[in-house]
Amino acid sequence: MDDLSFVKDNRGQVLIIFSLLITTVIASLAILHAQNLLAGVESSRALMVFPKEDIRNLRQIGKSELPNYIVYEDDLNKQIEMLYALHGFYGSVEKVYEEYNYYKMRVMFSNSEVEYVDIFIVRK
Repeated sequence: MDDLSFVKDNRGQVLIIFSLLITTVIASLAILHAQNLLAGVESSRALMVFPKEDIRNLRQIGKSELPNYIVYEDDLNKQIEMLYALHGFYGSVEKVYEEYNYYKMRVMFSNSEVEYVDIFIVRK
């Protein structure tokens, strides 16, 4: 009557505890792996959607093309806005400020997922 347990051998209990521990570790690793896959898919999708070339083209126009034709700035900006509107985007390059030896130019780009605004200085 000293020992009230029905099972005299407790080696099976240790085996069950270790198997539950290993199962928990494997399940947590599987969840972590699935989350990493989803994060990788989302980051690669974000890289594919980012309009790097469109922004680069607008900056190129603002740095090298527009200062040469600054008297036609309004007409060029309207044409740029119309071209980007045909593709469902908004893009503009405009002079914000003018000093005697430099211009401040603003490049704006916007689509359904990205909004980009940059102001930079161009020498005359």
